[in-house]
Amino acid sequence: MTSPAFYAAYANILVSHQLQETLRREPESLRSLYGLTADELVLLSSASPRSLHLSLHMLQAKRVVLLEQMLPQTLKLLQEHDAGRTLFEYVADAMRRPDVDMLRAVTHGHDFVAWLDRRVGWLPAGVADLARLEVAVAGLPPVSTAEGCEEHPAAEALGTKVFPELLPGLCVITVGCDILGLPARPSLADLSSIEQRPGGVLLRRDARSGRPACHRLGVITARLLSRCDGRSSLDAVVAVAGSTPSARRDAREVLHRAAQQSLIRLLPAPLGVPVLDQP
Repeated sequence: MTSPAFYAAYANILVSHQLQETLRREPESLRSLYGLTADELVLLSSASPRSLHLSLHMLQAKRVVLLEQMLPQTLKLLQEHDAGRTLFEYVADAMRRPDVDMLRAVTHGHDFVAWLDRRVGWLPAGVADLARLEVAVAGLPPVSTAEGCEEHPAAEALGTKVFPELLPGLCVITVGCDILGLPARPSLADLSSIEQRPGGVLLRRDARSGRPACHRLGVITARLLSRCDGRSSLDAVVAVAGSTPSARRDAREVLHRAAQQSLIRLLPAPLGVPVLDQP
């Protein structure tokens, strides 16, 4: 059975001619570098340069296809921006990191969004937000008739020790521009024309059609709902809005309306789950 160290070594060897040469000439140094077992070193050494080359291109192609399927509009913008160089830079970076789970597409998408976020100033404003929206849509579960049928405390219970949780099937993201102002197939010109202001988006699937439905949120509302994870206490969620009495009062009103609109449910502290009382 291979260890995480093996996959870390394999991922780096695939993308590094220098490490491939080291594997051929001084394999024991790689064993020490990555903490490999003797059997793992034998397994790595058995790979020919040709098989490593083929494996690299197959894995790169799989990652590109996965992202193209999940983020079609984002990748079209990146193609328009720099002929896809950003995408292939990401793939090259991700290939070195065994923490990116290729078996879970949405996990891979979130990693790409985080990678784009770290390149603020190098990419057109709004590209990462569009990617964030597309990944959120891809992660929405199918419509279930059972969702929303569970009993939960009434909105009046906001004054008690409760733990707000966003209802299953809903997703909230925060963005830095009016991403919903874009057309269905945006261009870079469209992206540059939308208003640059912080806000949020509430996503869910339409109960009848099953298609994603998106709704604009104010930035504070988005931050509050994003914190409604069923583990943070009401006080911790409210603290996201600020420390002044007026900010806390407004935050409680937002959560009160969210409960009335069946966006959140109010839970007792789940047994066995750490309670997060700090913002």
